[in-house]
Amino acid sequence: QISRLAYTIYRQGCCYIGLKDTKKALELIDKAIETDPEDVSFYVGKANLYYDNKEYKKAIDICDIAIEKKPNSGDAYSVRYRAFFELEYYRECFDDCNICISLMPFYLQAYLYKIKVLLMYDEYEEAKKVFGYLKDSGAEFDDIDVEYGQYLLTKDDRTDADVEEAKKIYHRLVD
Repeated sequence: QISRLAYTIYRQGCCYIGLKDTKKALELIDKAIETDPEDVSFYVGKANLYYDNKEYKKAIDICDIAIEKKPNSGDAYSVRYRAFFELEYYRECFDDCNICISLMPFYLQAYLYKIKVLLMYDEYEEAKKVFGYLKDSGAEFDDIDVEYGQYLLTKDDRTDADVEEAKKIYHRLVD
């Protein structure tokens, strides 16, 4: 019964997110967490709300709590790697992408953020491998873009312009 009550309170908080009333949404999500502190999805929802409001450090802190409670919460890692990226903590972002991929291997966004970090560090061969994996896996997004991005990174006479174009393709896929 407690879990159902907490979920109902949480869903009310989500309604306030839709109404752009962040204060009321946080109040209700906190009440849901207080009612059922073991339900990690409430923490992830709170972290997402902080992320959406560009409060990245708070989002990371909440994800840390969620991961401590449930170390295999791929959703918590997915919010945390995005917050790390926004704060330019690229190593942490990369590490969380890898953990997220190990927990949720079909979660495309983790691969795309991983590619983004690899391209930022000029790790073209590794980015090419991830592009190739996505292409071979039958991932559902614009396969032509993925294939072309991979081609740009793999061609023998690759130029800086090719790399920039591959980065643009990546950004279009993520954003």
